Amino acid sequence: MIGITGRVAEIFEEANCPYVVTGGVAVVYYGVLRLTHDVDFLIQKGLSESRINKLLNLLHAEGFSFDEKEVHQRLRQGGMVRMTGAEGFVKGFVVDLIARPRMDPILEHSRKVEEGKIHMISPEDLIVQKLLIIKETSPPKLRPHDKEDVVALLIAREELNLEMDYLHERAKEERVDNLLEKFLKKIEELAE
Repeated sequence: MIGITGRVAEIFEEANCPYVVTGGVAVVYYGVLRLTHDVDFLIQKGLSESRINKLLNLLHAEGFSFDEKEVHQRLRQGGMVRMTGAEGFVKGFVVDLIARPRMDPILEHSRKVEEGKIHMISPEDLIVQKLLIIKETSPPKLRPHDKEDVVALLIAREELNLEMDYLHERAKEERVDNLLEKFLKKIEELAE
C-alpha cells in the first residue's frame, strides 16, 4: 500500500496541493495493528479551480475513477469524496480525499516519512481528526474503529512521545476538547 500511497503523494506534490496521509494508514504507521482498505488524504478545503483541475487530471491519468462534479464540490466546500483505481497500477485501490478547513497547523506539525516522500499526519492531529469524525458521525456506532484508534493512540502516548499540550490546544481549537477529556478519563479508568 505504501507504493501506491507514495505515487498518489507524488501526484499531490505535482499538483502543488498540500496534503497529509491520515486515517487507517496513519494509525498503522503509528503502531496500532488494524486492517484498512483505503488511504485517506487530508487536504485544504477551498482549493483554487486551477489546482483542483490539475489534481483531477493527474489522478485520472493515473487510472482513478471519480465523479468530477462531486469532487469539485467537496474540495471547495469541504467533506469527503472517494476515488477508485479503475485501471493500471492503481486498479482496485481506494483513495478518500477529505477537505477540511484550517490545515496550516496540521501541515506544519506533519512528519515526512518514507525517505521524505510522504507527509504523514502527526499522531496528535490524527487523534483530533478521529475525534472530529466521532463527533460528526451519527450515530457514532457506525464507526467503532475510530474510537478504538483514539484509545490505542492515547494508551501509546509515551511510546509515541505525544505532545500533550499541542494535542489539548488543537482539540480546543477544533471544539473536541470535551471529547478528548472523556477518552483520557476512560483510559485512566482502564489503567486502574
